Amino acid sequence: CSEDENFYRAFYSLIKEQRMIDLSKSEFSTINFHLNKLDEYTRNNLGRDYIMSGMLGIISELALYTDRVQKNDNSHSDSLIVDLMEYIEQHYTEPITVSKVAEHFFVSESTIARIVKYKTGKSFGEYIENMRLSDAKNMLDNEFYHCTAKETAKLCGYHVYSTFYRAYLRRFGIPPTDKRKRDGYKNMPFKTNK
Repeated sequence: CSEDENFYRAFYSLIKEQRMIDLSKSEFSTINFHLNKLDEYTRNNLGRDYIMSGMLGIISELALYTDRVQKNDNSHSDSLIVDLMEYIEQHYTEPITVSKVAEHFFVSESTIARIVKYKTGKSFGEYIENMRLSDAKNMLDNEFYHCTAKETAKLCGYHVYSTFYRAYLRRFGIPPTDKRKRDGYKNMPFKTNK
């Protein structure tokens, strides 16, 4: 038995007998055709060129298979990204953590963190904080909005006012309670939180 025949038999076993990859019926049929040709070439000692051309046919079919699998994986990834970002936008005012989101989508925490970083350029926590603070600022900027800073914090997902206060001050340079006073909403009912 030559080295080429040993290689061919191992290749044949891998593809045909063990079915280690999940081919469709038509893909398997095409590869099986090439495998039978390879078998014929080897039995008839037609030489390395024939064997190599048969293997080239199989390899090209496997490349097509790999391309199909890759496209399916990408569409799954794309739908996960869209679903994940929608989920975060719908639930960021609730107590939300990477682990809860990962559990919801049946993926790892690192997958969630990687997707958020890829889509936003921010960590999961930074992204949630950014959304919450942007909402709070929009609410406090609105002259027709009549909630206190403490009520605004709760509506935006901050259940501990001091955490909201520090984050708002760090991000915008003024405390949330001063925002409304500074902007001159004097005719509005305004409650302070002390």
